[in-house]
Amino acid sequence: MEIDLKNLFFRGLIVAPEDTQQEFEQRVGRLLPLNTVIDLEGIRLDWVTVSYSRKGLRFWEGGCTWIGPKGMEIQLHPTFENKETLYKIYSKSELLQHEAVHALRVGFHEPQFEEFLAYQTSKFKLRRVLGPIFRSPKESLVFVVLLALFPLFPLWMGSVLASLSFLGIWRLFKAHQALKVTKEKLERLTSQQVLKWLLALTDAEIWLFAEISLIEILQYIQNQKSLRWKQLRLVFLDI
Repeated sequence: MEIDLKNLFFRGLIVAPEDTQQEFEQRVGRLLPLNTVIDLEGIRLDWVTVSYSRKGLRFWEGGCTWIGPKGMEIQLHPTFENKETLYKIYSKSELLQHEAVHALRVGFHEPQFEEFLAYQTSKFKLRRVLGPIFRSPKESLVFVVLLALFPLFPLWMGSVLASLSFLGIWRLFKAHQALKVTKEKLERLTSQQVLKWLLALTDAEIWLFAEISLIEILQYIQNQKSLRWKQLRLVFLDI
């Protein structure tokens, strides 16, 4: 029996770039519907466990996503078990949506735009703009360590921090620019909310779509033979 790719997409079960049909079917078969449902721009994830624990979280983190023995799990700071906010910075609903992006992109290994896409779920413009300046927890940890060392070596650390900050902001600007242009082009191709489409693209495709014309994008989409693009054509172009 053929799987319903369109319906699975709207459950957040997106075919990953390297997935074969067999691998995707096996992954879907392991994920059972749960009582908790996370809504992400019309995508309703009903297969993600939500737990509350400080274990493994750095002091500035409100949550994380990982693969546990029972499947995909979003771990939130225990404060969220009884409250909607943490440190007057994090919102439970926003953090759930942010981590849901990582959960549905579990088969993607695309670090350049992963955090950009996750921060697109935020209601706050400043967070959407500056949030993705670090592409991984390792980058943020390195920055915190350098800040801690600044009082001991102010001149050397000052120059290092200034250089890294400049490079980070430049990288941030270029990626935002590419994401914006790609989003505007895809909006002309579908009536669906475009963030959903962006969530299923690779880093290379986002950069490519920002550079080529709309006609070339359509040609690219039509020429792709992968199961992922079969799913995306069904969802966004109904073909």
